[in-house]
Amino acid sequence: MRTCVCGNIITSTRVATKYCSKTCTDAGNRTVKARGPGRPPNGERTPEFKAQFAKYQRGRRYGLSLEEIDELMIRHPVCAICGGEAQAIDHCHETKKVRAMLCHSCNRGLGCFKDSIDLLESALDYLADHK
Repeated sequence: MRTCVCGNIITSTRVATKYCSKTCTDAGNRTVKARGPGRPPNGERTPEFKAQFAKYQRGRRYGLSLEEIDELMIRHPVCAICGGEAQAIDHCHETKKVRAMLCHSCNRGLGCFKDSIDLLESALDYLADHK
């Protein structure tokens, strides 16, 4: 038998259900939604809020504040590899240290090569040999 956050017994057989009624579910969702940074009081998801929240989510993954992300984006407005639009926070997978901002393609490319200099040099040799 499970208990709702309000203290009532949950009668639903669905495993994922955390609330006893639609009223409690709505109240719980409002509480969770209110936690986002800069959310308007009416809960409206404006384009400004969406951009700010996306930045917050990206930074949270790497332990960065919104101010630190802004500073990183100012220091690296373009991809450090190709010069395209920087959209991804690049980090070392071993140390978890943030390195720079990259475009999605360059960031995924480094990830596919497992951040290995040896693999990247091998790929460079391959491309040079097969022009």
